[in-house]
Amino acid sequence: MPTRSLVTPYFEVHSLQLGHLGPGEFARWRDLELRALEPNPNLSPNFVIPVLRHLDSQGDIVLQVVRRPLRLGGEWMAVVPLRQVAADRFLPVPHYKVELSKHAFLSGLLVDASQAQSVLELIYLDWQKHSTPGVVMETCRSDGPTFRLLRQLAQQQGLLCLEVDGFDRAGMVPTEMGEADLQRRLPSRAKKRRSHLKKLSALAEVSFRWWMGREIDDGVIERFLALENMGWKGENGSSLLSRPNEAAFFREMIRSFAAQEQAWFVELWLGDRVIASSSNLRSGRGAAAFKIGYDPEFSAYAPGINCELELMCAAPQRLSDVDDIDSGTVAGSYVEELWPRRHRVATVIFATSALGQVVLGAANGVRSIKRVLRERRTAQPTAVTVQETAPA
Repeated sequence: MPTRSLVTPYFEVHSLQLGHLGPGEFARWRDLELRALEPNPNLSPNFVIPVLRHLDSQGDIVLQVVRRPLRLGGEWMAVVPLRQVAADRFLPVPHYKVELSKHAFLSGLLVDASQAQSVLELIYLDWQKHSTPGVVMETCRSDGPTFRLLRQLAQQQGLLCLEVDGFDRAGMVPTEMGEADLQRRLPSRAKKRRSHLKKLSALAEVSFRWWMGREIDDGVIERFLALENMGWKGENGSSLLSRPNEAAFFREMIRSFAAQEQAWFVELWLGDRVIASSSNLRSGRGAAAFKIGYDPEFSAYAPGINCELELMCAAPQRLSDVDDIDSGTVAGSYVEELWPRRHRVATVIFATSALGQVVLGAANGVRSIKRVLRERRTAQPTAVTVQETAPA
């Protein structure tokens, strides 16, 4: 049975696992997606349920759900995927971590936009009630409204909230892209694109194909998996096809998004052969790039990048109802040159008790000392000129 841990006249907090979820819960979760303060495909049931089924073999992930009492409709008001972990480099005592899998490129929580303040207060109170010293949220959008509210809650209680490992991730607003934008911002890239496509056209007919929502069939999925398995990913065992459970996760996840009209692929075809494919997900009016695969035989023509450029050029027409797309990339990615928007992604650590306050403060002190020592080791000596001046 699900655990009910906190009750108020208007909200309840429940801890749910995969076996507790049925059609009614899925429907309420999907409805929350449309009302979320910050939409995030990685927190959609289309993503999380395949993770729980295929990638969480120990059943470690628990969904912290805030909902209205059934007498008031039972609406879901927030959902947070929590995992209890031992000490790690972020917090050297057992704690909760908001974490799904290595395939979730943006963490966080879904919360109803109209009740965000009240619901987040309840979530923070529930963390404290469970006596966890802290909560770690890896790879979350730390400059968004959800985390501004959570920081305020921590500050009001005099508890630490630290941001570490932060970087500016690339993103884009589809209506701001297009052929004209590419030519204006990146004329050399636009020229190179034309050159690549012209050279490919000398080999066979070149075409881009978009597959949206229910157009996505098993052929699209399997072509992508085959391409993503080519080259270095297949060789070092990091591709989806390298692990049967990860391939099963991808197939179920894409089918779930596609059935809700919440996924799209862009393929680059050379004659009757696909040489690149990108997979992308959306939730409400938000979206995220997932993964890309390409045939290394044609790497001289940058097939993967040209898929991304096709997405950029066609975005104003194809994705006009999407507010923004998260690239899902790490710092220094080639996408930073292509996608002009930036948002802050970081690991955010919240102290939720007196113990957590002490431990997090100490850990932060050690982290600061290590950073100073590292900077000193890497600093290059420079010549210094001292100029003496007479006192005025």
